Amino acid sequence: MQIMDTTLEKADPHLFAVCQAVYSNVDTNLHYIWENRLKDTLWTKDVYWIINHGKRIGGAIISEDWVRFPFLIPPFYDRQLLWDALYYLDKHNVLTMNKVLGALDCDVPVLLTQGYKVIMSRRMMCRPTERLQFSLGQEYAFRIPDAEKDIDEIASVIESGYKGGIDYDIFGPSETGEAKKDVIYYFDAYQKTNTLYQSVAVTDVKANKIIGVCIAGRHPEENPEIYSFISDLAVLPDYRRKGIAEFMLNYAISNAKQTSQLIGLCVTVGNYAENLYKHCGFFGGPIFNNMEKRL
Repeated sequence: MQIMDTTLEKADPHLFAVCQAVYSNVDTNLHYIWENRLKDTLWTKDVYWIINHGKRIGGAIISEDWVRFPFLIPPFYDRQLLWDALYYLDKHNVLTMNKVLGALDCDVPVLLTQGYKVIMSRRMMCRPTERLQFSLGQEYAFRIPDAEKDIDEIASVIESGYKGGIDYDIFGPSETGEAKKDVIYYFDAYQKTNTLYQSVAVTDVKANKIIGVCIAGRHPEENPEIYSFISDLAVLPDYRRKGIAEFMLNYAISNAKQTSQLIGLCVTVGNYAENLYKHCGFFGGPIFNNMEKRL
């Protein structure tokens, strides 16, 4: 099929959400609930059908300078056709496609040939909750974080854990106060569902300081029917490889059992922690890639 005579047509958001969930054939967020899969696109009205020679060949979320979650509609299955159509629209200023968000691994080779590069690859991981055995050496203690008194110290632990990791390599230093804002946000969210108890702070008894933290709980808006979520896991560099991260994961998995069937997290592909998550029983979902046009 030739790409000339390719246009965009505004889509009905609900029909678009249904088509995207069915025809993309991936559940990147591991929702497991149909209604929650639809929410992946229902948050926006910037949804469009891709029309070629009068035929609807697919759809995508298109906004500002990016394209997200593109999919083909049968009888069209050739991903090259999809991206050629979008690239044609970009070239003729119908849309601006400086970035592609949520590209699947099958899309990466095509986009590489069209002058894009991978900026970040991520995936959701989850596992069933269950009661597990967990313990620490006598030199450490653990407790539920104090949502007021511990914020600054926990933010500092997260910032230290962030340095030198793959996310640091990708994004560089975090903005001043960013970690603290995230801690406050998740503490507030998990307190609203009374599930902050799924979080844990590990302290060095002798040094009397927090050396590891796992922030977990049920978010009131993000798939709360079956999921708890680990939003942060960090250990100070001098205390790594002592089993502290595995202890905190098992703590969260066990305590989440009270309210949730599953516990999940999001990880950057290539993060050394991904092997730890697999070791602790987490299953990895499809990889989604953020890409941008080369200069």
